Amino acid sequence: MEYTEYKDPKDFLAVTRHVFEEKESVYGLMLGISLRLTENLFHYGDRPLFATITDGDELELVALMTPPHKLQIAVVGNCRTEAVGLFASEMHAAHWAIPAVLAEETVAALFSGYWNQLAGTRNRAGMRQRIYEIRAVTMPESSGSFRQATLDDMDIADKWASSFHADCFGESETKQGATKPIIEAGELFLWVDPFPVSMTAGHFYYVILFGVPSFRYARTVQRDDATQVRRIQA
Repeated sequence: MEYTEYKDPKDFLAVTRHVFEEKESVYGLMLGISLRLTENLFHYGDRPLFATITDGDELELVALMTPPHKLQIAVVGNCRTEAVGLFASEMHAAHWAIPAVLAEETVAALFSGYWNQLAGTRNRAGMRQRIYEIRAVTMPESSGSFRQATLDDMDIADKWASSFHADCFGESETKQGATKPIIEAGELFLWVDPFPVSMTAGHFYYVILFGVPSFRYARTVQRDDATQVRRIQA
């Protein structure tokens, strides 16, 4: 098996994108973050980790981390325990600090077991999550109209973006003016009836729908391109 790290998110996506897209309801967050990092590698702070485990031409494991945020792991098919063990040993050897891991339950438990042995740590369960995927939609009749947001809408857009972040993570790091770049790029849209009642942020990073008064939202992502930079033979 072979462990590979990537310095360029475009190179990483060239190898892993199909994994994220095939199970987008599960790995859409990894895809969205990777796409955002193609524009600004340090958007989330420190240099991120992009890594894969392969066996010959077969991809077995994909990992992404944007320190100080949690490690995210995606697996391909029936990922073998050896792949997870190799990944954990490479992470430990490179002295990566791992605050938490986000993965499907069996994978998270397997990685945690290896990591605890290597690092002498103990883990606890964080948040158990469940995904609901819509496969068929009956479009409702709705009053109102769709329009592009302007800077005059920035206050309400910032408020909804902050509420979305708080719903997801328990607190909001969204700053005043956070939606200004998206508005200026022409990628923020509102549904107005007669005042703004929901918004969607497009382009290739993500789409978020906010509804009032409950701030309901949905999230999806689009795509981008890019090859590997460093290989370590296991």
